[in-house]
Formats: sequence, C-alpha cells, structure tokens
Amino acid sequence: MLTLPRLAARNLWFHRRGNLAVLLGVAVGSAVLTGALLVGDSLRGSLRAKAERQLAGVEAAALLPRPVRAAVAPDGTAPALVLPGSVQAETGDPAAPSLGRVTVYGIDARFRPTADLGIDWTAPAKRNAAPIALSHRVADRLGVKAGDKVRVGVQRFSDLPRSSSLAKRGADDVTATVTYTVAAVLAPGHPAGEFSLNPSPAAPLNVFVPVAALSDQARDESDHSDAPLATALFAFGGATDRLNAELKSRLRPEDYGVRLRVPRREKYLSVESDQLVLSAAQLEAVTKAADALKLRAEPTVVYVADTLSAGTKELPYPVVAGLNAAAAAPLGPFLPKGVPALGDNEVVIPDWAENPFRGLAPGTPVTLRYYHPDVEGEGKVLTAPLTFRGAIPLTGAANDRDLTPTVRGVTDERANLFDWDRPPMLPKDRIRARVPDNGPRAKFWNTYRATPMAYVNLATAERLFAGRFGTVTSARVAPGGGEGAEQLADRFGPELLKHLDPAAAGLGFDPVRERLLTASRGGTDFGGLFLGFSFFLIAAALMLVGLLFRLALDRRAKEIGLLLATGYAVRQVRRMVLAEGLLLAVAGAAGGLVAAVGDNRLLLGLLVRLWPDPEVGTFLEPHAAPLSFALGFGLTVVMALGALWLSV
Repeated sequence: MLTLPRLAARNLWFHRRGNLAVLLGVAVGSAVLTGALLVGDSLRGSLRAKAERQLAGVEAAALLPRPVRAAVAPDGTAPALVLPGSVQAETGDPAAPSLGRVTVYGIDARFRPTADLGIDWTAPAKRNAAPIALSHRVADRLGVKAGDKVRVGVQRFSDLPRSSSLAKRGADDVTATVTYTVAAVLAPGHPAGEFSLNPSPAAPLNVFVPVAALSDQARDESDHSDAPLATALFAFGGATDRLNAELKSRLRPEDYGVRLRVPRREKYLSVESDQLVLSAAQLEAVTKAADALKLRAEPTVVYVADTLSAGTKELPYPVVAGLNAAAAAPLGPFLPKGVPALGDNEVVIPDWAENPFRGLAPGTPVTLRYYHPDVEGEGKVLTAPLTFRGAIPLTGAANDRDLTPTVRGVTDERANLFDWDRPPMLPKDRIRARVPDNGPRAKFWNTYRATPMAYVNLATAERLFAGRFGTVTSARVAPGGGEGAEQLADRFGPELLKHLDPAAAGLGFDPVRERLLTASRGGTDFGGLFLGFSFFLIAAALMLVGLLFRLALDRRAKEIGLLLATGYAVRQVRRMVLAEGLLLAVAGAAGGLVAAVGDNRLLLGLLVRLWPDPEVGTFLEPHAAPLSFALGFGLTVVMALGALWLSV
C-alpha cells in the first residue's frame, strides 16, 4: 500500500536533481553559519590556550606597586623583580642591534618556568658577569647566542617620586645599564619564553637574570642594603586567603614604604616615607598607632623654598617647616616668648648670628617664593605673603636638623650646599651665583646643615606645598615617660603594622589565572561577530533554498493536482511536501557541518595572513565546541524549514 511517507520518499528520489540543488543551498547556509560559530570557538580556544601557556603554572600573583624585600615571599611562592627594560648586543659598536620594551625578570631558583635551564640564579657573580637567559625572540633579533655579552638597561628606583620638582631626571640618574653573559637561549615554546601576566595577543619579550644582580642594578644610590628586592610574587598553588595571610605576617613597615628613624638626639621617633611624603593612608596608620599606644604624634611638613624676603633683606633657599608650633617638648615649642600659637600665614624665624632678618619687627610683611612641588609646575614660581610673628632662639627643638627628611645629595650628612643640582628648583649654577661662600646662607648650612630656617603652622604648609602624592614629610612621635627613642621604635613598629592595610597598599595576591582566563574570552563575542559578517551570505542561501524549492513545486504542479483530484486534502499534500523539505534540510545541514570545519580553517588562515603581527600565527589554531555544531545544525534546519514553509 502506498502511504504518504512512502510517497514522500519516492518523490525525493524521483525529483533528485531539483532536490539536490535545495540540499546544496541548505548545506551552504549550514557551513557558513556553523563556520562562523567555529571561528569564534577557535579564537576563544586559542586565546585560552595561549593564556595557559603564558601563566606557566602560576595560579595567583601579587603584583606590587613598589619594590619590597624578596624575603616576604610566602612559602611555595617565587619572588621576582619585574622591570621594563632594553637589551643591546655588546659588540663594541654603538649601533649594535638593540631591542626595547623587553620585560626583565630578576629571579631565583624558586621560579619554576626556568627550573630546567640548569642555571644557578643564586651563585655570587661579579658585576657585569652575571648570567642571563634570553627568549628566542630576543636572541634572534639581537643575533646573539650562548656565551655572548648583552647590555641590559632598566629604570632605577628613586628616593623621590619622578614627578617631584626635587627628583633628578638625568639619564644616569633614571636608568642603569649592566653587562650580562648569555647563559641560555630559550627554545621556541619554552614556558619561560611565553610567560606573561599581561592579557595580550602580543608575544612577550622576556629575559631572566639573578634577582640579586638586578636588585643591585636598579637600586637607588641612597639604598645601601644588599637584600634582593621583588615587585611580584608568583604562587603556583594554594588558596589566595592563605597566601595573603602569610604575606601580611611577613611584612615590615619598610615594605609599606614607611621608615622609622631615630634622630641623633634621640628625643623622639620620626616616621617618614621612602618617597619623601607620607600618603594619607600611611599618616592615618601612624596616628592610629600613636593613639593606641597613648602617645603624641605631630605631622610635619618640610620644604626647600626659593627665597624668603622682607623688603631688601632676603634669604635664598631656606628650609621651611610647617608644624604645630605650640607642641610641648620634645616635639616643640617653636614660638617667640609671649606668643601662645602660630596663626595662618604667620612665620617665625630662628635667630642666629648672621640672620639677615635680625631686628625685624613683629607684624612686618614677609614674602615666600617657592616652586610648585610637582614637575607639572616645572619652572613655575609661586609667591605667598606671610606675616613675621617674631624670632625664636636657635636652641632646643628649633635646633634640629633631623626635622628635615633625608634626600640624597640635598639634606643628607654628606651633602654640600654648593653641589645641590636639582633643576629647576635647585639649579647648581644659580645657587653659586646667589649664595656667597661667606654669606649668611652658607654659614648657616656649614653649622646647622638642613635645620629649618623658618616655621609656619601645619595648615599653612599643607596649603602652600600640597603635591599630588601628599604633603606631610614626617610624623614625629614623642616617647612615653622614661622611654628612649630606640625603645619606642621597637614598640611602635609592630603597632603600626596593625593599622597598615596590605590590600589598600596593593600588597596582596590576586587569582591571576582566573582573571587571565576570563580576559582571554574577551569582551567581544567572536562567533556573533563573524556571524554578523556572514549574515548576508546566510540570508542569500536561505532565499535561494526557498526559490529552488518553489521552482521544484511548480514543476510538480500536475503531480500535486492529481493528488488533490484523487481525494487527498490540501493539508495532507502540504504535510507531505514539507516532510520532503524537512528531510532535505536535515541532510543539507548535516552535510554543511563537515564543510564548516573547512570553512573554519580557511577563515583562520585568512586571519593569520592579514593580521599585522606574524606572532598570531604561532598560537591561532582551530577549535570546535559541540555546542557550536548543535547550534549550527539546529538553526539551519529551523531557518530552512521556515523558508520552505513560506515557499509552499
């Protein structure tokens, strides 16, 4: 008995030529649609695989905002000093091949990606003879091999923010270059050569040197320690909370950039920043620690001005201090006799033998000229009108050179006033022209060094000398009864650590593997992007499917009329025709999945050829997810059936 299903099957074969055209149209639509989805899979999969290679087994990392002691690294982690730099082949020719934007890693034996190189990263080495391992990309561009010499340049650490008007910005002050011996060239695909925590498709340019050697190279000249430094801590396993807890237990105040200094007279403890000014968080922690120990703490601002003048009398390059002038000993007072407090815009000046302001009457207007604290104000001289409140004896609290923080070459014990050279603020030539050898300023320096020469209240100093990184240069803490400054330092340090927040200071581990893998997925749906590019081709294929199917039906008009004449209902005939179309759609969509694999490879090859960075071809590979095949097949069948329905 001939049933409708059998009739539909026979019709498919009998009208195979027309049906083949419909099937191929569906296959084209399926191949384009599924191929676009597979391209998205390939981009995501390739980026994920690249991220996995870049991680080299790292699960979490602490990327630190400032160098700390490498000794703070928790057990099972690897400290590293990571610095941007440049490398040049050492051939004796200044025009020898060089390469910038290189990442220089200072490492030790705990850094796992280089464990197979057989290099002893902790062995003592003379300067300019330490080993270095180069990625194959760096070695190829420099044209060097194992045993050759290369020069590595990195930026020096600074005891001042680079944007400060006091910071030195000469080439030798900012950068340091050292010669290393090439101990190994990493093979292509080596984990260390691919290592990077930067979610970028660009290939990393890595070099590896001993952390101790790189620390010595980058260390500021004022830092005389020899402890290895780290700007990153890499964890190859372990919970982030445990790592952060262990890291916090190992931190010291200096790892937060806070220095506890006992002045020569040991009357108080001076809490300072290794970047000249205390941040708001650091100052708040000092205040809370002092309150917890029931101690007095006084913020202090010290600044080197350009000129202090009254009429024709002037004093070049005075050190000006802003503080609580009424503070009790040993933190003060700094007030003339009979003056209870220092008001805003009032100034007191210590009295010494060559003081050019001797005999100046209280209430006399005084002018302070000073440079803007930040480099953005380079060359910009500001003026502040002050009122002279009186003179104070240069004794007791006022005779204290330790009020001024140590700035190498400016306020340290070996500094020479005539060797100051920090333009535009302290230009050497101008200092020599303005400061005679036997003048009041030179004599004061020879006797009292960096002792302040004028005092204003704290509010005035904070208003005048405010910079982007802060204003307060120190917080002086008075010892308790019967306690010495050294004893206070031993007691204050642990209490200060309780109020310094590692997370707020950027001293914490981050689950970088999770973050990097998330970043590898990108914010762009690559499948949807290529699907959009292919929209018109898919639409054209579906329109062609509908037209071809309609043409086939027109050619079968007599057959369909005969079925209707023999008693078949219109609904039955339509169902039979659509069943034929469904079978064609299923077969065409299935065949298109095979073609989609080739389409994916074709598009990837085109991307690699057109992409400006040839390194993309080293990691871009075909990937396929079952979901993409299912979506491509299902969507193609549904859309093809819809086109057939409209054509019936």
